[in-house]
Amino acid sequence: MEAIFTSPSFYIFYIGIMVVIFALSWYRILRPYSMSKKAATAINSKLLELSQTHDMSVKFHQMNEWFEQNNNEYIQKSVFPAWQSYYEKYLFYQKKGISYTPDVYDFFFEESLVQSFGKRKAADIIAGVFLSLGIVGTFLGIAFGVSGLEVGGDPEVMQAGIGVLLSGMQVKFSSSIVGILLSLLWVSIDKVGYYPGLSQSFSKIRQDLDGAFPTQDQGTLLLSMDQRQEKQMQDFQSFFSEVLIPNMVNGLADSIHKSIAPQMEQTQQIMSDLLQTTTVNQAQGMQQMVDTFVTQLNELTGDHMKNLGVALNSTIEWQQKVHTEMGALVQSMQESASSQSVMVEKTTGLAEQIHSYTEKITDYQEVLEKTVTELNQTTEKNSQLQSVTAELLDKMMEERKLFNEYFETHMITLKNNVDNIVHQTELQVTFQERLEENLQRISTITQSQQTLAVTMAQQADLNKKSNQELEVIFDKFTYNNSEFVHIQDDLTSIIKIIQQERKELDDISSKVQSTLTDQLHDMDQRVEQLRVIWGSASDSMAKTNKHLETSMNQFTDDMHRGLQNTFTQFDQELTKSVQHLASGVDAIQEGIVDLPDAIQALKQAVGEINRQSKRILSPVTSE
Repeated sequence: MEAIFTSPSFYIFYIGIMVVIFALSWYRILRPYSMSKKAATAINSKLLELSQTHDMSVKFHQMNEWFEQNNNEYIQKSVFPAWQSYYEKYLFYQKKGISYTPDVYDFFFEESLVQSFGKRKAADIIAGVFLSLGIVGTFLGIAFGVSGLEVGGDPEVMQAGIGVLLSGMQVKFSSSIVGILLSLLWVSIDKVGYYPGLSQSFSKIRQDLDGAFPTQDQGTLLLSMDQRQEKQMQDFQSFFSEVLIPNMVNGLADSIHKSIAPQMEQTQQIMSDLLQTTTVNQAQGMQQMVDTFVTQLNELTGDHMKNLGVALNSTIEWQQKVHTEMGALVQSMQESASSQSVMVEKTTGLAEQIHSYTEKITDYQEVLEKTVTELNQTTEKNSQLQSVTAELLDKMMEERKLFNEYFETHMITLKNNVDNIVHQTELQVTFQERLEENLQRISTITQSQQTLAVTMAQQADLNKKSNQELEVIFDKFTYNNSEFVHIQDDLTSIIKIIQQERKELDDISSKVQSTLTDQLHDMDQRVEQLRVIWGSASDSMAKTNKHLETSMNQFTDDMHRGLQNTFTQFDQELTKSVQHLASGVDAIQEGIVDLPDAIQALKQAVGEINRQSKRILSPVTSE
């Protein structure tokens, strides 16, 4: 056995095994890295082909079909699962009716596309494995060579053994040398060639996808705000020109028609009735006068001429009265006409105010067009901010490599937590010991009660002996003794129940102790699982927290300054526009305030005409 492990052929075989392990490790771990470069080139070509497609939904669908049909190992194992999550999120937003493209950086992570696909943990361990195998081979040969020395033998035998041991040292140390060389070779091809290529391919794929499927950044948001504001102003202008002003004019015409037209029609009807009644009365009066005149002429008495004078005087008085009332009616009609003229003048002024308000709205539209131009300039500035943000994201990717410095701190914290758990376990054991002491005290108290029961029985016997001397007292004590016996039986049963409960308490205590032991065992397993989970989860969490804190602070400051300048200019222009709009609304309100007064005055004038007409008709009707 010693000759085998110290022979050169064994070490040649051992070194051959190390070389085979190196080749297998390269084939299984590093060789697939070349697939990432091919995948990055293929994805870039496909995205350039899809750049001619402007419909985002069609672009997503075609890209998803291409991923499903591609046979590249890197795409199928790493890129396509991330793309599926990204594509499902996009479809979710589309089903909700939200026109939003998710951020590529929220789905394509370095953990899955670089660390997991590249088997980075295994790749970092391989170098140490080769170094360890070389050292193990050397010490294995030394150990078997030293064990072959005969310390208690002749000096010549010892010298021969030492010579053999020293002569094979060159072969024995060759395994260590080969292990070190393989370790250096592995580190060089991994850290210099394969791993940087994989990282660059991952970064290129993510940047190409982010460029082809951009999310709604700050510039796009401001542009959409600008477009919505422009559309709102166009709707506002069309509302004023097509709805509000025509409705106001139509409403004014309808109100005049409904308020004045009935009064005018009533006035015309009254005047028509007045003229008709006056004509009829005049005809009747003239006919009566002619009849009277003819009758008086036919009479030959001396009173004919006298009656004729009286009739003529009454006719003249009646004509004067009618003339006076007609003059009052004409005066009332003149006043009504003047009121109508005033109303027409106010209506004309109101129309002029509406026209001036329309001109102010046109000026307001021009101001809004200037505001839109300024918002476009602001959008260009925000595009520059976006480029600065992209540079910050690159810096974040570089700073994520500093995570390993914080891993040891988190492991120390985890060890402290484990120590605290162990301390809590010791406290639980102490509690269990105190519980056992309390149970022992309860057992001692139970024994004391039993002793007390025996003593009480002896006392009862003594009472029986002493009560034999007094018969009367004996009967009473007999009764008391029987009662005492019943009490003693009850006490004995109570003691038995207490003993049974003590046994149950012992069983419960043993069950609790076994349960606590199982829980401690489960807790140890969970702590081990938490340690493994924490080792994988804290990697990305600490990096993300560190770099997002720095980058988001700077990004928030830049975005806050840009938005503050934009909204300050927008508030100034909006204030001016609101002032113009307020002045127009005030002018309309003044016209609307004066309009009810004019209509009320017109109603009063028409009512006065109606009253005058009725007053004229009343005496004529009575005659």
